[in-house]
Amino acid sequence: MALTIDDDAPEFRERLYEAVQVTDAFSSSQVTERVTGLASDFGRHIQCIHKAIRAFKPPYPGSPEINCHAYSLEIYDTEEFLRILVEPESPFMESLDEHGLLDEIPINDAAEGDLILYRSDDETPHSEIAGQILHSGRVTGPLIRSKWGQGSVYEHTVFAVPSGYGSDLRAYSPPSREDVVAAYLDFCKYR
Repeated sequence: MALTIDDDAPEFRERLYEAVQVTDAFSSSQVTERVTGLASDFGRHIQCIHKAIRAFKPPYPGSPEINCHAYSLEIYDTEEFLRILVEPESPFMESLDEHGLLDEIPINDAAEGDLILYRSDDETPHSEIAGQILHSGRVTGPLIRSKWGQGSVYEHTVFAVPSGYGSDLRAYSPPSREDVVAAYLDFCKYR
């Protein structure tokens, strides 16, 4: 089943951005309720797959120590990641691209298991650098499965993500887990 690309709804995405800003006033379950409520209000598909649970230690996908990149690259349960527990942020993702580990494919050809990267563009709110990788997920059927910050893991349509994740969407054949782990170890040496 091919990836379904929905329209970019700025108001909805900005409301999602506001909903996922975790403060002391909102627990993770309240954030999940707000996200799924907004999806329902706007007629969008977002389903919580793994709730954020602070009591669990990694490698539980909803653990706050795991970000979207560790989840989408499928390294969150590796011995190396669990030993170091440094979240792979945008600079790490950029290094994968610079070292040729990300093989871009046309977005319309994205299929089950492919990696989706959300990059900032000139219109991305809450971001200062155009082209920066801000979010990642994996194609699962016509949807994307991704972890939102330190919160829950969701299955959603392409643009049913917070506005701060960017609108410049690109698809890649997934790099091998072994290559990603090796790159992660190398990257962490210099942090």
